[in-house]
Amino acid sequence: MSRTRSLGPRLAPLAVAIGIALAPHTAAAAIGASFSGGELLLTTDAGDLVLLNCQLVGGQNDPTGQVLVNGADLTGVIPGGVQCGQVARIVVLADALSNDINLGAANPAAFTQLTSTSLSGGAGDDGIVGSFADDEIIAGPGSDDVFGGNGNDLIVWNPGDGTDSVDGEGGQDRQVVQGGNGADPFFVEPGDGSSLGDVHFSRNPGFDIFLTDV
Repeated sequence: MSRTRSLGPRLAPLAVAIGIALAPHTAAAAIGASFSGGELLLTTDAGDLVLLNCQLVGGQNDPTGQVLVNGADLTGVIPGGVQCGQVARIVVLADALSNDINLGAANPAAFTQLTSTSLSGGAGDDGIVGSFADDEIIAGPGSDDVFGGNGNDLIVWNPGDGTDSVDGEGGQDRQVVQGGNGADPFFVEPGDGSSLGDVHFSRNPGFDIFLTDV
């Protein structure tokens, strides 16, 4: 499902895997990290870039490689760092500023145990790119651009979350759009080369529904 806003120049590079300078951001002294029970938690507090991938081993993606965030391993905040093959779930909690969160470069050959992520953009105009796994993406307030990536994703929009642009990309995605108290128009379109599956609405007064090319 798509919603109103087209992609701006800030977000176009986010749809590309890795190797592109994405921002006016710098690599992240402000990013916090912890690891427990297979869950890697990353937090931001200064409108950061969070670009996650894996250190190559012998030039190859390998589960023994270190998790890299913005090109640096996590040994400075987690003793010994974290091997990519140890990570089963990734959680990113962003602050109220504008953040770019990109898990598009996480390779399944390295992140062999990764099955799910939870990505929260917080307030601010955020750019979020999901992973190959099943992502839960809550963009939050602000005008955000979201790419789901592969996997069966859940993308949530709540009242007050701003005007967002969403592309679910691969997988069987579910997008939950919870309208506010006013007259909310919703536009639902199928993805490229696909037909629209089930669409479920709970209708209240003042709620308009538009289905396009279904």
